[in-house]
Amino acid sequence: MGRKSIDKERLILDDEQKEWIDKLTNLFLKNGIKKVSMDRVVVHLGVSKATFYRFFESRDVLIEKIIENYLHQFDGFEKILHNEEKDFFERFIETFAFFSKPLIGLNNIFLKDLKEYYPKQLEKISDFQNHILEELAKYYKTGIEKKYIVDCNINILLAMDKAMIWQLTDGSFLQKNQLTISDAFEQYFRIKFQGLIPRNYGK
Repeated sequence: MGRKSIDKERLILDDEQKEWIDKLTNLFLKNGIKKVSMDRVVVHLGVSKATFYRFFESRDVLIEKIIENYLHQFDGFEKILHNEEKDFFERFIETFAFFSKPLIGLNNIFLKDLKEYYPKQLEKISDFQNHILEELAKYYKTGIEKKYIVDCNINILLAMDKAMIWQLTDGSFLQKNQLTISDAFEQYFRIKFQGLIPRNYGK
C-alpha cells in the first residue's frame, strides 16, 4: 500500500538529481558497490533518505542509473574515430584519449561487485565493450583498404586493444609502473603502429 503511493509520487530527475548521479558514480566506481551503504549515499549527497527515495525507489534503480551515467561518458567516440577529415592515426590517438577519463575511473572492485550483485548491469558494460570493438574493426578495415596500415588479421588488433583498454581499469597497473594514462596510451600507440624494432636495427 505504502509502496504504491510512493511510486505514484516518484519525481522526474532534474539537473540537481543528475548532479547526484555524477557524484554517486564517482563514489561507487572508486569504492565498489558492497562497501557503499545507503546511509553513506545520503550523507555523501547531504540529503535525507526520504528526499532521496522520492527520486530513486531502490538501490537497484540507483545502480542502473549509475551504469547509464558511466556509459554516457563514452558518447560520441564514434565521430572521433571515423572523422575522415583528420589523419588516420591521429583519430586513434584522440579516441583513446577520449576513453581515458571514464576508463581510469573504473576499477576491478566495482566490476566484481557488479558481477556478483548486478550481473545484468555488467552485461551492459560488456555489450558496450563489444560496440567499441565493432567500431575499431570498422576503423582498421578502412585503414587496410586505404593502405594506411598493412593487411593483417583485424581480430589480433582488436585483442590487443581489448587487453589494453581493460588493463587500464586497474589503477594499480599505472601506479606500479609509474605511468600516467596518457603515457600508457602514447607508448601503446608507438608500439602498435611503429613496432618494437628500431628502424636502424642491423645497420
